[in-house]
Amino acid sequence: MMYYQNRYYLASQQNSIENIPTRIGIFLGLDFTTNLTLELNTNKYLSTIPSFSFSTNFTKVLIDYSNSQNKTDLSLLNGLFSGLSAGTTFTISSAIYTIDGQGSEANLNGTYEFESFIGNVIVATPVSITNANQRLFRYEPDYFVNPPQFGLSLSPQGRQTEYVIVNALGKDKVNSFNLFGIYPNDKIKITGTRYNNKTFTVKSVALNKDGSENIVVMEGITQESGFGSRIGLELIQKKIGNDVITAATGEAVLGACPVYENNIRTLCFENQTRDQCICRTTENGESSVNWYSNQTCISTPESLILQTNNFVPASSNTNALASLASLGYFNSFNSINT
Repeated sequence: MMYYQNRYYLASQQNSIENIPTRIGIFLGLDFTTNLTLELNTNKYLSTIPSFSFSTNFTKVLIDYSNSQNKTDLSLLNGLFSGLSAGTTFTISSAIYTIDGQGSEANLNGTYEFESFIGNVIVATPVSITNANQRLFRYEPDYFVNPPQFGLSLSPQGRQTEYVIVNALGKDKVNSFNLFGIYPNDKIKITGTRYNNKTFTVKSVALNKDGSENIVVMEGITQESGFGSRIGLELIQKKIGNDVITAATGEAVLGACPVYENNIRTLCFENQTRDQCICRTTENGESSVNWYSNQTCISTPESLILQTNNFVPASSNTNALASLASLGYFNSFNSINT
């Protein structure tokens, strides 16, 4: 493990800010697509089982996730139901309920009308239920065979589009979103496509159940398949100060990049090169660079212990940026527009 620490102040360098590439690669499995943000697809499977509480006349139901500790599920549920218009219909599947030996069985699959979403509790009106047990008004999580799943039937005015770049080849490739260390609010520049050669702002990064990766971006995307084509991707970061930053290509030494405030770790980024770490640390307002090669955030200290400086600040000259040509990609390397 290599550890680099550099305690030096940037007050004299704050007027030098630019957007530059810190990673450059060629992807062969990218697809550009649009989804409904209010839809859970098969790659976003809920693993939490809620309780269902029906009114005595089955005109109202509370689907309660308030005790869930699963942050992924709660994030998906908030993405699905927060801001959803009252009156929107949704479906429930996989909601088979049984209590062995008591004869209390039900199938709560069906169509429901959304009313509200408060405190991770869905309030809805049943429209049609496959088989509700008329003697049972509360359904406990322990007796569902599988976690219930949701789908939406959206009215046209309720449609909200999200713009997604999919890496079908997955997270373990040298050129993957995971090993590029891409995080929300980063910018990525795409080249080599027919319709989507521009710079995007990253909204979220996710790993799907099938091993593929998604990046949701803030700007619009034109739907096209780049699968099997050579698509260039550059990770764009802010460079503050006069450090020499070189865009890494191919396999690179990666590590964890914690950010400390008052010597307490407040953020940490994984799969970062040393130069990525410099950009992330300075962009977050800290004056030190702390990069741990071949480490994860779990293995980095929560409190910063000052050690002997063994990291030499880069000179004020800027190296030539690496180009896609070095990767066998011969399209022109355009200037960065962010």
